[in-house]
Amino acid sequence: ETGWLEMKVINLPGPGHAQLIAMGPRASELVFSHGTRLHKDSHSNQRSHSAGDGAWIMHKCATILGGSVQITFEEDHTEFVFRAPCKVYDAPLREADHFHLPSGVWGIAIDDSKIQRKLLRRFFVHAGIQEHHQIILGQNNEEISSFVEFVVDFIKRH
Repeated sequence: ETGWLEMKVINLPGPGHAQLIAMGPRASELVFSHGTRLHKDSHSNQRSHSAGDGAWIMHKCATILGGSVQITFEEDHTEFVFRAPCKVYDAPLREADHFHLPSGVWGIAIDDSKIQRKLLRRFFVHAGIQEHHQIILGQNNEEISSFVEFVVDFIKRH
């Protein structure tokens, strides 16, 4: 049986949120554009440690999987939704304290922030993904720009 996986992330407004609201629906379109950063970090005028391609990468991944992404900027929050088709399995529920992904599962992630890559590795360990089944990219422009192709090739090979 085919179903849908939906992940929703809701964030409180941060610096620059009022500017995004003022842009209207155009902000939601631009956030998924390659190389587009809609605001600078914090209250300084410094460029972010991030290239701003995270939403673009999520959009590409969702599209390849036959799904979709959307983002809405509201006065009191921002909501990001990722949807992708998935196969539904009838499996017994497990206790959250004892949750681990089955052995053989791969964890693939990308982030251009060193600290976020470290946190992703920690997340994978806590989810039970063996270290030799973890691939975390985003250390340089090559890894970022080739991520989608890497994932598609990886899925084809596995």
